[in-house]
Amino acid sequence: MQSISADKIFDGYQFLEAHLAIGIDEIGTIISIHQKNENTIHYDGMLLPGMINCHCHLELSHLKNELPEKTGLLGFIKNIVSKRTDFSPAFIQEKIVEAEKEMIQNGIVAVGDISNGLDTFAIKNKTNIYYHTFVECFGLDENYASTIIEKAKYIKNEFEKYSNASIVLHAPYSVTEKLIEEIKNESTQKIGTIHNQETSSENELFEKGTGAMKDFFTQAFPITPQWNATNKTSLQNYFSHFKSFKNSILVHNTFTSKTDIDFAKSIDTNTFWCLCPNANIYIENALPNAGLLYQENCQVVFGTDSLASNHALNIYEEMKIIQQHFPQIPFEKLLQSITAVGAKALGIDEQFGSFEVGKKPGIVLIKNDKEISVIK
Repeated sequence: MQSISADKIFDGYQFLEAHLAIGIDEIGTIISIHQKNENTIHYDGMLLPGMINCHCHLELSHLKNELPEKTGLLGFIKNIVSKRTDFSPAFIQEKIVEAEKEMIQNGIVAVGDISNGLDTFAIKNKTNIYYHTFVECFGLDENYASTIIEKAKYIKNEFEKYSNASIVLHAPYSVTEKLIEEIKNESTQKIGTIHNQETSSENELFEKGTGAMKDFFTQAFPITPQWNATNKTSLQNYFSHFKSFKNSILVHNTFTSKTDIDFAKSIDTNTFWCLCPNANIYIENALPNAGLLYQENCQVVFGTDSLASNHALNIYEEMKIIQQHFPQIPFEKLLQSITAVGAKALGIDEQFGSFEVGKKPGIVLIKNDKEISVIK
């Protein structure tokens, strides 16, 4: 057994007392939490469990620095649709490998990854990181709902050869009622996720049946739903459908209100609110009200989104953005979000997220509040 300590040790829930150390075996399994002794190896900085990235698009890694910033979500969608296929398969694979390596170097041990196809299949087969693959569905023509689901089921089955996977919705504005019903049939006791309230025009679409998002989709697609005014935000229109999921991860939440949070709490589902602040700044130049989410005792987690909408895949840096803008949030709460709560969201807290005997969560050292190195 190897005994290690640091200036501070965060165990996934709280900081350990200064006299304690962690005992690990040769592969990083936690053997004990014990008193420091003469054989304890001390590190300058803070030790914490491997970090959890609850939202990523690894398949878009080849778009780093390819898309302009602060165009708004609709501008971003236009740009990504026009650019994502302009690269060779070999180049796409090269950038996926580089992106995973970056996550590993930044202390990320598990990822909730969005996939529209099988571009990330080869890297996930290597199991360098734990992945839960979210096979994303979207489509605004009711006639193609069954076809979309059949394709998603094939992709999910392929990824499940090596890791967990589930079929999920892209966003409330990009799916039809029939597609939602089809996914509900596939989602019982699975982990679900959805892009939620990333732009103000998403809420306007559902509340008033008007706005930039409606205009965009009406012009872009020959067949679109008739979005009638409901006087309810997008979340309040769709979220009751998430009852069948074991866990529900709502991503971005940039324009989520207390009324939305209260509505989500009224639905019988285990809800996690995923923040991707650097992507929010990159796309909309806005941030979610993280202070409100923590104040309301929501289960908050973090994601990096993709390199199409971010300059790095670094969960600790995502957390620091929120810490900078919302200094009232306790540091321990933020650290819980990138470790224990993130592991719970992905359903992997039996192995990851905390320093507890029997777990192999990964061990990360943060030095000078910015330098990240992997101990195990």
